[in-house]
Amino acid sequence: MNEYYGLLLDNKRFVLLYIVALFVFIIPMLSPRNIDFPNFEIFSFVCIAILGSFLILFSVKNKNSLHKVAFAVIMFIGVLMTFIAPPFSIPDEYIHFARVLHVAGGNLFVMDSSKSSVFINGFHYKLLYYIFDLYKFHVRGIGSLLLNNPRAWAPISSVPENYVLRVTTTPFYTYVFSAIGVLLAKILDLGVIWAVWLSRIFNVVFYAAIVSFAIKKTPVYKMQLFFVSLTPLIIPILSSSNYDAFIFAFIILATAYFIYMYKNKVGSKDLLMFFICCLLIGLIKPPFIIFALIILLLPKKNLSYKHPWVMLAAYLLLLFAVSAIIFKGNVMFTQTPSAVSTKPTVSIVGQTMFLINNPLRILEIFGEAFEGLYNFIVNGYYFYEYRTSAFKGLQLYNICYFVFFILFSIYYPTRIQLSKHKKEALIIFFILFYFGMFFLIYLIWCSVGIGKVRGMQARYFLPLMPLVPLAFNSPKPETDKMDNLVFTGIILFAAGVLMMCILHFY
Repeated sequence: MNEYYGLLLDNKRFVLLYIVALFVFIIPMLSPRNIDFPNFEIFSFVCIAILGSFLILFSVKNKNSLHKVAFAVIMFIGVLMTFIAPPFSIPDEYIHFARVLHVAGGNLFVMDSSKSSVFINGFHYKLLYYIFDLYKFHVRGIGSLLLNNPRAWAPISSVPENYVLRVTTTPFYTYVFSAIGVLLAKILDLGVIWAVWLSRIFNVVFYAAIVSFAIKKTPVYKMQLFFVSLTPLIIPILSSSNYDAFIFAFIILATAYFIYMYKNKVGSKDLLMFFICCLLIGLIKPPFIIFALIILLLPKKNLSYKHPWVMLAAYLLLLFAVSAIIFKGNVMFTQTPSAVSTKPTVSIVGQTMFLINNPLRILEIFGEAFEGLYNFIVNGYYFYEYRTSAFKGLQLYNICYFVFFILFSIYYPTRIQLSKHKKEALIIFFILFYFGMFFLIYLIWCSVGIGKVRGMQARYFLPLMPLVPLAFNSPKPETDKMDNLVFTGIILFAAGVLMMCILHFY
């Protein structure tokens, strides 16, 4: 305790900055209801201010073991979000939770003979859907109503098993840890709501463990990986059953292996692990497999092969081929088929022919992509399910975070300097990925000839975040004060997500 008291005295300016900035963030988030009944809001602010201050001091104290810091901070923030966020309020959680139940029942693969819909027995999923009434999540204060509903606490054993539901066909390995949480809730015969909470908690543990291992693995670039692992957009997702937490964790791990190989001789084991990470990601969302192309940025001197670029190209082609064979022709998003690719008005061939015959539509899509930059950065599209506009104060919060991230990317030392040409190659990769995603969504999700790209979300671009500092970093001397300021910022914005959720839902 005395040690932390000394740390507090030495770092009081950072703690004070954290508390004041958090209070400033909260002001535009308040609604009349929060002001009329402020007791819970005040209590929450005090608790999160104290917790955040402790996490800042803990991070400063253990900065030389950043992997431990990352694990602890992610666990604290993630578990809190688990209990704060109402069930199914996080993007697509309801359909991912259905697949968790499926896996928990021992069903690793989804058999779909009709190729149009998939149904399984889901003993308490239907009841959860009824209790939590998904369509009311745009209503402020819904969290309190849910927790006061006695049916949410009914023992799992009391729920009949004659319900059917639609389920995603995503690979089972993305849901194993969440399924363990559901199994534990069933074994202990806890209340129905605990099936959701424990599935979330086990997902948080998995995410924290992968990120911690990635930070420990990489010889440099540790702070950058810690920073992006707690980007506000991922916090609700890692605290849910959404498979995007799995994807982003392995994006961070693949980045760690890339950095390791950039700084050392490329070993077969490390190269294999890098490609396994990319394969696991690609089998969930095939477009993300192009992340593997960053392997071409490795220095030639680190490659021990006689013809290094030929070997890397062969590895990439093998990776893409294996992914395509396993995936069996599905182009993207192994969500419920009827929700995406089997709409009668959706046709990749038909959409392609429409674009060929209407070239002006191509320019319009580019225009939508440019407009999307503002929406993603400022409005944070689909920050929480599909009612982002309901979150008061989100725009100020997003602008501040964007500025913080850009300044961090430019000025915080990476200790790994890419050549000018490699930085340019990364920037070109960013541009192609960004605009390519718009065209891909238009081809596979949108009705033929529709006038606007539908379903685009900011989280689809999360895989680019770990690479941004590599492309834009300007070498600067590292100082302890910079570390402490970065810790403060990371925890401040994570705490802001928690408070935004509390003020909206309670």
